[in-house]
Amino acid sequence: MFEITKDQLRRLGDVHLRELVARLCEAELRNAGLPVSSVRWGGAHTAPDGGLDIDCRVEAEDFRGDFVPRRFTGFQVKKSSMPPASIADEMSPHGELRPIFSDLAAANGCYIIVSLDDDPTGAQLRPRLDAMQGLLQPVHALGVLQSRFYGRADLANWLRQHPAVQLWVRDMLGIPLQGWRPYSRWTTPPPGDNDQLICEPGISILLPRNETKPLDIERGIAGIRDLVRDSDKSVRIVGLSGLGKTRIVQALFEDSVGNDALDRSLAIYADLGVEPNPSPGQLLDRLAIEKRPTILVLDNCPTDTHNLLARKVSDLPDIHLITVEYDIREDRPEVTAVVRIIAEGPDIAEAIVLRRYPGLGRVNARIVAEFSGGNARLALVLADAVGDQESLSDFSHEQLFARLFFQRGVRDEQLLAAAEALALVYSYSLKSDEDGVDELGTLAAVAGLSRPALYR
Repeated sequence: MFEITKDQLRRLGDVHLRELVARLCEAELRNAGLPVSSVRWGGAHTAPDGGLDIDCRVEAEDFRGDFVPRRFTGFQVKKSSMPPASIADEMSPHGELRPIFSDLAAANGCYIIVSLDDDPTGAQLRPRLDAMQGLLQPVHALGVLQSRFYGRADLANWLRQHPAVQLWVRDMLGIPLQGWRPYSRWTTPPPGDNDQLICEPGISILLPRNETKPLDIERGIAGIRDLVRDSDKSVRIVGLSGLGKTRIVQALFEDSVGNDALDRSLAIYADLGVEPNPSPGQLLDRLAIEKRPTILVLDNCPTDTHNLLARKVSDLPDIHLITVEYDIREDRPEVTAVVRIIAEGPDIAEAIVLRRYPGLGRVNARIVAEFSGGNARLALVLADAVGDQESLSDFSHEQLFARLFFQRGVRDEQLLAAAEALALVYSYSLKSDEDGVDELGTLAAVAGLSRPALYR
């Protein structure tokens, strides 16, 4: 269900091809427990690069990789075909071997050419390898310099080892799996908005077995990371709506937050509210069969779905499960570590409003944050309804509520009556239960509405 064929890869452009090889290098090093800062790449693909598009320099003395075979491995990435004559032009322009090969040889490194338009085997591959080795003769005395040539079949094989990178390639090719995404901005701020994690006071994290000691976001994230790595249990992150639970989960994979971020190349994410296809169970079964190390992140994950998947994951040492949900239940499944996100004041909501609506002003932002009870989602909706030149200082709570509730400025008393009735209880069922109890019908009677009207 993940696999990208070698011929599908040919649709990648130069920029995405180079990024693919860089992501695969990072994924291989992360799987080996090595920092991705060892991988250096970037800049325009047409800019002079000294002979290397991607430069991997690993400090570990005993490193021996698979597709990144040596501590110092350099890649030249080409979409076009690279026959022996083109190899000579690339490695030795104007008949002079590039200086980078002296560095590679002295480090007993490896030089690899990746060509997307080539798929050489046997008799077709040998002339390319011979050409590379022949050109490297002048630096052989400096050390043992290995050379390799990867065609698109090799690239597809390498990609097959890393499902999360496969999801990224699918996005680039316009053939994504429905609802499944690699590590990215899982929250949905407007394009161009700052998505950096806000660590203002007000949000606390309660870890299992230590719920009397709330942690700030940074220390809480460190604790969640330890749970994912070291516990044999799935991790369930719960809390009220609007607290930024998804953004906190995203931060678990960010090097900019604390130390020892989770391996983003292992992350596979879905919001179960949009019904991903394949289903989480089908995806998990496939990952288990292929024994792919994975961190599966499921947002808006119902309790029943979590419990089913958590039992499966408890027998799969290479797969970790993180689920996120608005959850008020106190049950604690045996195979789950429950992490609670709690709000203590409006500081976070105020910071988010000021970031998204800087023209609103600090006074208005504070009023919005306090009125919303620290719920960032409600605060953003209310902030969006405030005019640029308005001041909320003189607004009563009733006026603020009307601005938030009647967002288009048209009062709908039936809608208000329905909302008031639904707000009387913490939760309710839309269907009658096995004993015939119709909770929605009862609430409709309280509101003085018909059941269809309340349902609508």
